[in-house]
Amino acid sequence: MKPSLLEKLACPRCFGPLQLRKEKTPQGDGEAELIHEGKLRCAACAIDFPIHFGVASLAILDHHWTPCLNEMIARRLIRQETWEADPAHARRRKAIEKQVETHYDMTDRMTDSILETIDFSANPSILDVGAGELGTSRMLAERGADVVALDPELANLYRFDMRGYSHLIPQEELTAPSGDTIYRKSPDFFDGYFARVFASGHRLPFADGVFDITFCRSMAHHLDDIPPVLTEMLRVTRPGGRLILCSEPIRSIFEGESWLLECDLDAHRGMNEHRPRFLQYWRPLARRTRDMRVQYSAWPMSNNTLRLMRLLRYNYQKHLRDMQWLSGWRIGKVLPLDATINLTAERNERSAHPPKADEICEPYVSVDALVEIYSPARSLHEIQQKLSEETEQLVLLRRRLLSSSPRLLSSLDLGKPSRQGLTRGFGEPLDVEGRRMRPTLRTACATLRREPGETLLGVFLAPVRPDLFHKVRISVNEKPLGVMEIGKPVEKWLDLSEVEGDVLDVVLENDQVSPVRIVNQDIEVGVGVGWIVTGAGL
Repeated sequence: MKPSLLEKLACPRCFGPLQLRKEKTPQGDGEAELIHEGKLRCAACAIDFPIHFGVASLAILDHHWTPCLNEMIARRLIRQETWEADPAHARRRKAIEKQVETHYDMTDRMTDSILETIDFSANPSILDVGAGELGTSRMLAERGADVVALDPELANLYRFDMRGYSHLIPQEELTAPSGDTIYRKSPDFFDGYFARVFASGHRLPFADGVFDITFCRSMAHHLDDIPPVLTEMLRVTRPGGRLILCSEPIRSIFEGESWLLECDLDAHRGMNEHRPRFLQYWRPLARRTRDMRVQYSAWPMSNNTLRLMRLLRYNYQKHLRDMQWLSGWRIGKVLPLDATINLTAERNERSAHPPKADEICEPYVSVDALVEIYSPARSLHEIQQKLSEETEQLVLLRRRLLSSSPRLLSSLDLGKPSRQGLTRGFGEPLDVEGRRMRPTLRTACATLRREPGETLLGVFLAPVRPDLFHKVRISVNEKPLGVMEIGKPVEKWLDLSEVEGDVLDVVLENDQVSPVRIVNQDIEVGVGVGWIVTGAGL
């Protein structure tokens, strides 16, 4: 980072000023003013925040970070699955690749369109929230913007090549045991600079009004709670500056989320995929913005919306124009759409206050806990060797943070529509053996609280298809608890006396799965799960 970034930074706990303490400038091709290693100290809290590989790590880790950690863990598990997968997963992998290809085509179109609305000749300061692998940050910087890239995944921020400081692995490919070709292609050398900050969007570590534009690309729909992050983005945007949401999905106001997520294979595998209604973006922006404009690219209409339009005998689709911009009252046109949108709005003069320090749930964890997990890897072999170790450490950190969460439940009725506590591998409820249950994929995981003195775990399982016989391995916090044979509905209580921890990850692994047709995908599902509960009874 450059010392000039200090003018924008603030403590993520109290939002007081930060002071640069120890520092080490890089040797070699990098510029002398770049700070490679060092510490930032809050003048009010006296908390130190590290700078490693030029990345300022400014985060306070409490249970609000668990959605970020869930997604980090899911990405690594998906990578391991791709590396080690057996032939039974081949069809699902192809379906996922097709979804990803379609998604990136749409994202690129929406990104090109929104970049045309930015005046780069003025050298605007831009905060890229949820920068991911920094592709968008680089595009903005190449066009002349002063960019700060912010992301909650340190691995993304460490792997980039700027002015001679390469932590990016070279181009190479490997053949995995699954037969897949795993490859990593380094981008061209970037002869420029932008700052990188490790933090969460819920507590942006910046002073008020220090950016001309706050920008996010395909990030907001991954949030469990969108309004606080958009409010924070507005806080750090100067009055008269702009907030830009690029390539975000929306769903019709007449449609529930589950129907759309049923076809999203990444959502089944633990990624934080959501399909918000447009109002979830609009409400937090309405009071503090003006001149809002929305561009849309519509998907095929969902079932409930089509049914309503047919009932009204109204051909809504003939009024749709792909990539059309809307403003004023005409923005209401997107309310019944399933679509991808760009949204841009100008910040008005109304003030926005930073989150309070007492909103941090005690005990919180120092950012060093995440920094210690990562170190830049320079080869695919090294990445694969570290993958399992990183995943285990992230899982332990997640459990540690969840122990203070007031939202974590000690019993899960999986027949209800809520997905709270379902980490990965569960579909939407359906009728199995005469009762509502959730089908599992080959591997499914649920997380719940264990109160003091509880030594039993109860599960209720049934085959999704009556003609199949399953063997389901159950483990809790990596401790095997046995194998259940499922040919008919089974209720069983398992002994937790040898399992440590007050947060329990209950993992179900099926020995076989059954292909089930869901809209336009073949999803392989195993058993249905009715309830999971700790204690001595329901």
